[in-house]
Parts: sequence; C-alpha cells; structure tokens
Amino acid sequence: RKDARYQSPLEAQRRATQQQTLQMNLNVLSRIDPSVIEIMDMAKHVVVYKFDTQTNGWQKIDIEGSLFITRRAAHPTHRFFVLNRSGIHNYEQDITPDILLQVEGSYLILRPPDSPNIIGMWFFQDEEHVAITTLVQSIVQFLKTPAANAPLSPQHVPPKSGRPPLPAAGGASATNHAGASIMGMLGQQAPSPQQSSPEAASSALKGILGIAPPPV
Repeated sequence: RKDARYQSPLEAQRRATQQQTLQMNLNVLSRIDPSVIEIMDMAKHVVVYKFDTQTNGWQKIDIEGSLFITRRAAHPTHRFFVLNRSGIHNYEQDITPDILLQVEGSYLILRPPDSPNIIGMWFFQDEEHVAITTLVQSIVQFLKTPAANAPLSPQHVPPKSGRPPLPAAGGASATNHAGASIMGMLGQQAPSPQQSSPEAASSALKGILGIAPPPV
C-alpha cells in the first residue's frame, strides 16, 4: 500500500505550479499594497457591477479579473482585490465588521459602511463563489469578536475557507444577516437565485433585487 503522503509526479508538478503562480500574485498585490502578507483565497474570474440609484439599474464598471481575499499587517486587516484585466483600474475594498453583504445565486452583493455604493460581483465558478462568500462571512464574524482587536501578530489569523490553505508571504452559501439591509435600502425583495452567464449578469443582478428592466 502506498504511503498516504505519496504524490504522483503530475500532482507534485501541479501543486508546484499553483504555489509559484500564487507567490507571483502575492508579489503583485504586495506592490499595490505593501501591507499585504497573505492571500487567504482567490477566485479566477469575477465581474464587478455598480448599482445606479438614478436609473435603478446595474452598470458594468469595466472591472473583471481575478479576485483575492488578503490579510494585511495593518488595520484594516482584510481586503478584497480584483486585478483588472479590462482596464488600468483595479477594485479594492476593505472587509470590516460593519460591511453589508448579500449572497444570492452566483453573486456577492456588498455595501461598504463608508460609501453609498452598492457593488455586485458575479463569479464564473460556483465552487469559488461558495468558498469566497463563506470565507468573507467568517472574516466579518471574526472581526466582530474581541480577538480581532488584539495587537497584530503572525498568530492573528481568522478562519480560512474550507479549501486547501494558500501560502503566506515568504513561504453552499448562506445570506449574511446584515445583507438583508441592502434589500431593505432598495425596498426590494430578492426572488429565488438563478444561474447566469457573464453576458446575462447585468439582467440577472436586476432580477436578484426585483428591479424591473427599463421600458423599451
């Protein structure tokens, strides 16, 4: 019987490539934000939308690419990054204990506490959507505990996702209760979540919030 720790050459090569790619991403993020010390998890492709309160609809803001959930050696200790493949502007958002979250279908909808903007993220892969939304919700819950206010140290680590751990520098989802407030702000009820393709993401996001399409 083979040792449980045995890895085939192909598996070993795959893991080595994954680690190398992740380290490269960490180097990129560290140049953008020198306080980043760890990638906690990532999604290969998301599309970012912004809710327009004037038109009561969603606008694609020309940001799509890989999403990273990072841990930082400074406050705020956690941050979203979307490295944009469609333009020069990336998306960054701090994860704080009072951020509002809503998880529906293949989307993560959020409203930062210091901004009137409502952001929708569409995930290309369902597995990544589940892992990322679960991780973000666990981070928010962790940030509400006394431990989150302790002095920063290498041991200052909140729960990670259920996927294999990702390296630090140098080396089915549920709705967040606070998310219901996002719907309340818009006076809308969310219907049953639906799956969608990237091309239909804007229309599907409107459906999530019960927003009727504009008249033709």
